[in-house]
Amino acid sequence: MSQRNRRRAKTAAKTETPATTTTAPSTPAQTAAAPIHTPAAQQPTRRPRRRLPPVTHTTPGIIGPSGVGTYDYEARTTETTPCRITGQAVEPGVGRVVGGWREHPDAPRTAGEIVRAIIGERVTDERVTDAEAVAACEAAYGMVPLYWRWEGTSAVDVPEAEPWSFLGDEDRQRLADALAEHRRDVQRAARLRRSSTGRGCGWCGVRTSARWTKLGQSWRFADGSRASLCQDCAGAYRWGGLPSKHDPGWRSRLLMLMTGLRKPYLGDGDRLNVRAFIEVERGDYTGTDRPFEYVPRETLHELRVQSWGRHPQDAPDEAKARVFARLLREREAAATRRAVEAEREREAATSGLRW
Repeated sequence: MSQRNRRRAKTAAKTETPATTTTAPSTPAQTAAAPIHTPAAQQPTRRPRRRLPPVTHTTPGIIGPSGVGTYDYEARTTETTPCRITGQAVEPGVGRVVGGWREHPDAPRTAGEIVRAIIGERVTDERVTDAEAVAACEAAYGMVPLYWRWEGTSAVDVPEAEPWSFLGDEDRQRLADALAEHRRDVQRAARLRRSSTGRGCGWCGVRTSARWTKLGQSWRFADGSRASLCQDCAGAYRWGGLPSKHDPGWRSRLLMLMTGLRKPYLGDGDRLNVRAFIEVERGDYTGTDRPFEYVPRETLHELRVQSWGRHPQDAPDEAKARVFARLLREREAAATRRAVEAEREREAATSGLRW
């Protein structure tokens, strides 16, 4: 008999229950002391334990299928390795191991704590929520900048000197700017609302604003409803008085809003023939998502060339203003040459008729 069969026979012998005779209790005391026998069909069954297959690592930090690759756990627990979050050195036996990477005990855990630790003094608030932290990281990097994601598995054994030193100053400033922009967008979205008339701004056409100013009786859409101005256009509308639709000068203020000039120049708006939303739109007056979306891009670009080139000292971008000014000088010189040539042709034609 083989050893395996002897083991099976021995196990079967242990599980066999010897045949015993049971005597019915004769006295009340024996009845109370008699054991209660539960049929085997009514006894609860134990769920068998399911053994999980062993997991190995093809590369530190990457989990592979069972039986493929190797993972040198001894080397990873006896050497100084970088933290999976901050990249700083983690001594052997310190912190926990997550996916083949060690975590420093002082490393931040949540997205808000991570962003706060990265940008530090660049943020005035003491607390950064996880939602705005994730939104800022997605806008700045496309991901939350953890060390193992940023550097990859090739740097698993190269710890950084300081926490977050794998991020440069430009990377940190980019994250701070993205966080500030996200907060401004949230604040604007919380304050923005539609006008009481349901129409867009009478000048720029934007449909939502934090504040609305209703214009006079002369400012009306084609359907007869009164126009309102958004917060930005209302500030330009009050520049030097409250004009009516028939007063000259308000188109220069509209041009200032379109091009971003620091102040309006009287006559430029009429000369360039700018038109407000209340004059151009005929049909859908609900407005646009952004200011002056009803104006074609080519027209807006030409208006900036004309206004910035003539008034570079008040342009928002001085470098582009100088380029536009040179472009205007070249245009004027070319127009002058064409006018001189046309005059010479007319004189030559007139002198030929005299002969």
